[in-house]
Amino acid sequence: MMFTYSLTTLSTTPRDQVRLLLEDTTPATPLYQDEEIAWTLSQWPNVYRAASVLATRLAGGRQGIVRKKAGDVEIALDAGHYRALANDYARMAALSAKPVAGGLSISEKASVEQDTDRVEPRFTKDLHTPTESQTDPLNVVVGAS
Repeated sequence: MMFTYSLTTLSTTPRDQVRLLLEDTTPATPLYQDEEIAWTLSQWPNVYRAASVLATRLAGGRQGIVRKKAGDVEIALDAGHYRALANDYARMAALSAKPVAGGLSISEKASVEQDTDRVEPRFTKDLHTPTESQTDPLNVVVGAS
């Protein structure tokens, strides 16, 4: 099990970003090992969502109190602190979601239409176009046997 954290890679390394969000930057008293953070990021790739999940675990486990010591100074963070972090980061993760619009390019639309495994759309541009039997005033289906 390892603990790594570096300010030089903070802007490019999701693991370090999660550590910063969780205030888990002291190697002597790590809250999580690298492998735990890596697994969480594999399940929730958004760093705010991953930090929210891990903060929720901190709030529920270890009697809800985490002690951090740096030299002669020691602080204790209670479950409420991590619950608040979890809620804040869950909100931030929701705000960072990006909408996706498909079918904007001709080649993308053609590629989707050629996919034999796709689910046929229930709505089409011809959905309300009357069929031949619907336009016949006597409602007689021509050519039926």
